[in-house]
Amino acid sequence: MTMLATVAPEDRWFVGLRFSTARGAVRSHYYVVGEADDAEDAVRAAMHRAADAHECAARENAVIDGVEVRRLRWNPLGWAYLTASDRDAGASLHLGPGAGTAWSA
Repeated sequence: MTMLATVAPEDRWFVGLRFSTARGAVRSHYYVVGEADDAEDAVRAAMHRAADAHECAARENAVIDGVEVRRLRWNPLGWAYLTASDRDAGASLHLGPGAGTAWSA
């Protein structure tokens, strides 16, 4: 009998961007980012994705007013989990009120 070794996927970043529309509605869009070296790069990559015309239309052109960053990891059994929030990830990007803070959904 041959045992197949399973390899856990590389860690990724889970970035949530919060938006407040002109009508006061709050929306959150989440992005899984694998190409970033750190939390700040992950936020930049998510913001780049959020700048896509379809994404802008989906959120009614609302401006980003909050960021949540977590690591998406896998345990040895292959179960995915999120790490605690990285509260400083968006702080240096000057996104506006609430930027760089985590929030609970």
